Amino acid sequence: MLSALLTLVLLAPDLPPNLAAQATVTASTQVDGKYAAAKAADGDSQTHWASAGGKPPQSLTLTWPQAIRFDTVKIDPFATEDRNLYGVWSRVEVSAGGQTVSAESDEEGADRYVLRFEPAVETDRLTITIRGVHQTRHYLGVDEVEVFLDADRLIEVPPRLPRPKPRAALTPQGREVHPCVYLTPEDVARARRLAAETAWGKRIAGRIIDDAAKWLARSEAEWRAFLPPPGACYAYGFTGSPKNGQGWGSWGGARCSWEQPGKVTTPDGQVLPNAQYPDDGGGYHSPDGRIHYFVGSWNAWVTEQWGNAIDQLADAYALTGDEKHADRAAFFLDLLASIYPESSSGSWDYPSSPPSGRFARPWYQVARVLVRYVEASDLIWNSPALEKPSLRPELEQGFPASPRLQQREVGTTDVAGQSRAGMSRRENISLNLIQDGSYYCYSHSFDGKLHNGHADYMRGALAGGALLGIPEYVEVAVNGPYSLLAMVANNCDRDGRYYETSLGYALHARELYLTFLGPLTNWRDKNHPNGYDITADARFRSFYRLPALSVQCAGHAPNFGDSGPDNSQLFPASRPYDQIDYLMAEELYASSSGAAREEFARILRWLGRGNVERRRETNANRWMLFHAEPVHDGPDALPPDLERQVFGSWFLGQKGVAILRDGADQHAQAAFLRYGPSLNHGDLDDLGLIYYAKGWQMTYEIGYGLGSTHTQVGWGSQTASHSIVTVDEQSQKGPGSGGSLHLFARLPGLKLVEASSPLSYRSQGVSEYRRTVAMIGEGEDQILVDLFRVDGGRQHDYIVGSQFQEQTVSGVELGAAEPGSLAGPDISWGDKQGPDADIIGLPNKPYWNPPPGNGYGFLYQPRRGRPGGPWAAEWKLGGSNEARFQVHFVNEPNTEAITAKAPGLYPRNNNASYAVARRRGDQGLRSAFASIMAPLARPNAPGTLTPQQMIEQVAEANREYLVGGGYGGYFFFRGQAPGDFVTLRLAVPREGEYELVLQSLLYPSYATVQVSLDGRPVGEPLSLQAPEAKPQVEFPLGRHQLAAGEHLLRVEVAPGSKQVIFGLQGLRLRPTTEPAAASPAALVTSPQRLAASSSGNLLPVALSWRRGDRE
Repeated sequence: MLSALLTLVLLAPDLPPNLAAQATVTASTQVDGKYAAAKAADGDSQTHWASAGGKPPQSLTLTWPQAIRFDTVKIDPFATEDRNLYGVWSRVEVSAGGQTVSAESDEEGADRYVLRFEPAVETDRLTITIRGVHQTRHYLGVDEVEVFLDADRLIEVPPRLPRPKPRAALTPQGREVHPCVYLTPEDVARARRLAAETAWGKRIAGRIIDDAAKWLARSEAEWRAFLPPPGACYAYGFTGSPKNGQGWGSWGGARCSWEQPGKVTTPDGQVLPNAQYPDDGGGYHSPDGRIHYFVGSWNAWVTEQWGNAIDQLADAYALTGDEKHADRAAFFLDLLASIYPESSSGSWDYPSSPPSGRFARPWYQVARVLVRYVEASDLIWNSPALEKPSLRPELEQGFPASPRLQQREVGTTDVAGQSRAGMSRRENISLNLIQDGSYYCYSHSFDGKLHNGHADYMRGALAGGALLGIPEYVEVAVNGPYSLLAMVANNCDRDGRYYETSLGYALHARELYLTFLGPLTNWRDKNHPNGYDITADARFRSFYRLPALSVQCAGHAPNFGDSGPDNSQLFPASRPYDQIDYLMAEELYASSSGAAREEFARILRWLGRGNVERRRETNANRWMLFHAEPVHDGPDALPPDLERQVFGSWFLGQKGVAILRDGADQHAQAAFLRYGPSLNHGDLDDLGLIYYAKGWQMTYEIGYGLGSTHTQVGWGSQTASHSIVTVDEQSQKGPGSGGSLHLFARLPGLKLVEASSPLSYRSQGVSEYRRTVAMIGEGEDQILVDLFRVDGGRQHDYIVGSQFQEQTVSGVELGAAEPGSLAGPDISWGDKQGPDADIIGLPNKPYWNPPPGNGYGFLYQPRRGRPGGPWAAEWKLGGSNEARFQVHFVNEPNTEAITAKAPGLYPRNNNASYAVARRRGDQGLRSAFASIMAPLARPNAPGTLTPQQMIEQVAEANREYLVGGGYGGYFFFRGQAPGDFVTLRLAVPREGEYELVLQSLLYPSYATVQVSLDGRPVGEPLSLQAPEAKPQVEFPLGRHQLAAGEHLLRVEVAPGSKQVIFGLQGLRLRPTTEPAAASPAALVTSPQRLAASSSGNLLPVALSWRRGDRE
């Protein structure tokens, strides 16, 4: 039998060509090159044009060399993708050939506009003008403009993307059992059992109950007196004191007290506002134009403190069942709900126009507090305390009339919550707190983004929906177009890495995703009687396989992209540990089953050194009290792939990162090279190199704080602030980002990577942009060779920067320091940095990029010279080993040597200095830069303990302790009362006299401690308190005659200390009879550039140098 198959294939008709691709695009204004007018017609959906201001009209003009014929213009606006910065258009018009066509959109904005000329026009010019917006923001933007001659009308407006339903259409259906969101009745029972049966459970439960008690000490009337009015100012307090710039902390960490309502206090004792600097609620407006929000900071502190109160009281109720805790939690929730809808501006000093949020929290951060309100409400849901009358109807009678302060001062429209006579606390909390906040988050869950801020919005809506039984909120979190599953599928690569560039945001996003587990696991409806099991997704699980330790570099978390500065000396532990990795593994173990559960059990056993319960005794937290499950015995070695990722050299192919590692302890080194694309929260630094050695980040990454500061925008994110090559004094402009890996090797004595990223400077005519990094040698003899080849452009600057400004140069005679900066004698921004990291005298200009916009204006006091051969720069970094960093520049001919100073991210961070090898020529310049980087240091004393090593040497502790990651790492002890202690083992190799030195972080909330050695007090009590954080402060503890063997050092919260926590950063036990270690011999002498013949298009490089008597 014969059969025939007829296959019918429907082919879409060919679309007409996009004529905009041949046009030149100009704009009425533009921010800078990254958001230039040309980005609106470059065919790349990942770029866009941004106007220099947010007020219309703003326009784009496309011109062609000669007249062309067209009838259709398709515009993709950039607005809904980032509503806090970009205005949503209300009206746009296009004009060409004497015709003008316009279109309007509602407040949700249009995804695309298709405008047609009838008849077709023939002209060499098209102008697009944005005539109106629904709310003015900082910018107006266009993602892409396309122009067609479309006689057959093939170009159509695509279907509108899903939009949120109106709030009135979303009806709470309730839940049968509470708690039901993040916890269940079974979880509460587990917490009570662990509190009774385990020492760590008893400790955590006791702390929760003790913390809750302080919120019962005042009457409701006393607490109510602190409630901010509706529409009040809330603020971070970035600008600090108008007198001297001293800050007072932000939000819940501000220096405020219930004894001084409406006031903030600076570290030097200024109490603000005062007669000289008054604040009537809207801030003090200083003569230089800055606004100082004293009262706004106080209001933020109040609502954040009450958020803590609600958490602690609800947890105490879950643990004890005592109604006094539920009643006070319900009181605070009702109080906040009474002004929550009206407090809709967020922090006024957050860069958005007008500001939006709830209380102090701007935009997506609304969810971060909302989820806590939800969990607390869920825990007390069954309490009769929620049936008491609400305070809102009474409070409303005293509300100020509209327009309130927020509308008058910052333009955030006044909003009114819902109220009725006889309203209960439950009704007020449900309507005006949970439903209001959840809908705010839900309405932003359709903005078309998949970044970490979108995850915040999504989880805020999910939490409220899970508590009140609003299935639409749960559905959009799982099956919506921008759901959790969509985020995981798009954001997690084959190596388990997250797409946004920086490690800090990648870890933060992972933490956000974990908050979806409870609400989805515990959700019940007819289609999901057992909830949703997100951990069944292998890609989701891959996110949590030691994401921090697998990229750690010689004990440091690499701070590429938007991550905080790394200003501290830190050595790796022989068996590393990371608190974030551990807590994530605990959550995945508790939430998964089968083979997946065993995978995370193995990771937990490794992190716990074979004893998970002992690790829990020291690292347990509130989550574990309610969720921790026993971990059975089994293998505690890492799987081979994770072992290599944690300890060896490896590359992350899709992320575009290579990590070279070698050495251990004080001789550990690492090189981090990023060749992948610069995406969200990344800098303009493709092929940027970060080098770690001798405990320090040798090549300085300026870091990230508030993204809108002048230092961040104009310096830290620009190419010139990194150790890299710039072309034509421009930051990397593309038209794209990301490159290729060409070579990778890990061999004894040699670790090597070569990668390229020619797209980074394609707009400058660059065809080759390639870096080769080789770690050569072993142990203390190890050095780093760096080769950087560039082909194209007229000027190449090979830039190396390091921390501090104690820099010396050899091999070249430099001239005197010049006025100005590398941008010119009349420009110098680096020495004009204010305490808030904005330029002094230029206030209220968020996201401003100081001219010329490439970072060169921050490289001040330049010195120049013409080396006759190799030359070197050396930085003194210091630390426990008196570390130094040498860079030997092995030049090509016609190279200029330049040095310059530069600021750190904020004045409180380490400043910087740079060495630059510059080459100039005609267009098509070819360069092959070469340098040899040599770290030098004295050996550490044998008795030195790092924070990581302290964890391993704990002999006894009566309270919780862990290793914190900030300020270079610290051993954190969480005492609860004077007398709480930790005892460390000290190994003394032989009898003799030893000098004892304790190194500590100083902090405003730290204790006074008494140190004892072998049961005898050592000196007087030490105060570890300071007005601001001060890392690595040394306390000499005298000389002691010690026998060989183990000794015990005890650090105890001293009697009478008002604070009970502290963070130790090092302990040094050094023999006094031994001479100080000699200065290390030079690792590199007589560097030379050798002749080399080319075997291809790449410029050849050959180097030689001597190490002692070896060549």
